[in-house]
Amino acid sequence: MPKFEFTAISPKGQSKGQLEARSRREAFAQIEKQGLQPIELHLVGGEGGSASNSAPAPLGNAKLNAAQLVLFTEELSELLEAGMQLEQALRVIEQHQEGGSLRAVAGDLRQRIREGASLATALRALGKSFDELYCSLVSIGEMSGALDDVLRRQAQYLVAMRELRAKVLSSLAYPAFLSAAGLLLVVVFMTVLVPQLNSLLVRTGGELPLITRVLMGTSDFTIKWGWLVALIVFGGGFAGWAATREGEPRRWRDKTILHAPLIGQVISARFLAQFCQSLATLVVNGIPLLGGLQILSTATANTHLREALTQAATRVADGAPLSKALSKAGFFPSRVIDMIVIGEQTGRLGPALEKAARRYDQELSTRISRITSLIQPVIIVVMALLVGAVAFSMVSGIFQTISSLRM
Repeated sequence: MPKFEFTAISPKGQSKGQLEARSRREAFAQIEKQGLQPIELHLVGGEGGSASNSAPAPLGNAKLNAAQLVLFTEELSELLEAGMQLEQALRVIEQHQEGGSLRAVAGDLRQRIREGASLATALRALGKSFDELYCSLVSIGEMSGALDDVLRRQAQYLVAMRELRAKVLSSLAYPAFLSAAGLLLVVVFMTVLVPQLNSLLVRTGGELPLITRVLMGTSDFTIKWGWLVALIVFGGGFAGWAATREGEPRRWRDKTILHAPLIGQVISARFLAQFCQSLATLVVNGIPLLGGLQILSTATANTHLREALTQAATRVADGAPLSKALSKAGFFPSRVIDMIVIGEQTGRLGPALEKAARRYDQELSTRISRITSLIQPVIIVVMALLVGAVAFSMVSGIFQTISSLRM
């Protein structure tokens, strides 16, 4: 009989083990009977079966973008709610799409479902499109028989997270455009207009003011060595990024970013809003608190925040309440802790986390608005001073030349 190796989430955390079953479907049924939430299932060998008969077929490299992921989740939820079976719903999605990644993903998932895999396991095989949070919620929906409802809530969550990311990017787009336009304007002045003025003033043979000579020297340096300066800046930035990709330098970089002026506040507020909303989604859909913390710690890119969540998960596993575990982690503000305490006392942790998420979403909007309103006038003033200094030095040189000609 084929032997399978599995990884699952229990109320006490992740567990691994092996079992024997005639098929993948039977293996999943055995895991679920043990009260576990399966994450991975692999065929490791055994009598009476072969990898070709039991292992899932290879998948393509299709990947869904954010909009396609929301569309897939909403459509699958609506089809299941209408009474369709899972395989039939996937077939409808596959047939409705004229081509592209969504059609390929639906086809790959349907093939794995036909081979006996659960939807959650089939989604994990497409890790490029579906993260652990998504797959864990689907697994809970399959075990509870409320997959359509779970998918509907997940679609709402995905829309909220996409709007959160779009809010940050759109708010910082205009300041970035102003900075790029101002820098381009200065480069044009230094490499085109100033050299032409320089050739005109040199012919007069008169002595130029100090500010004009500084401008001419800066222009010459920019033309001759500007490429080298740009290379050093970009090369140094890339080297610094490469040196802090892992280990202690990575932790130092991630922690420093969180404490950086202005931008650190935006990153912190965005993490808190996303953390509260994600944990609320997991808790409301029935995932154990410890498993939810482990999922979120794995999905967190910032190593400093990941360590804080890992420490909190360890304390929760030892029996500490979530509020106390997060309080000792050292990053989470008292407002979040107070909301969690209220949720724990009232037995409504999910709604309390959702309320905290809405509060930090509003705070994120406020902080972005403040930064945007501060950055824009600063950039305009800096650009005005630079352009004014260049214009003043050019006009001073012209007047000095005219005065020397009259004499």
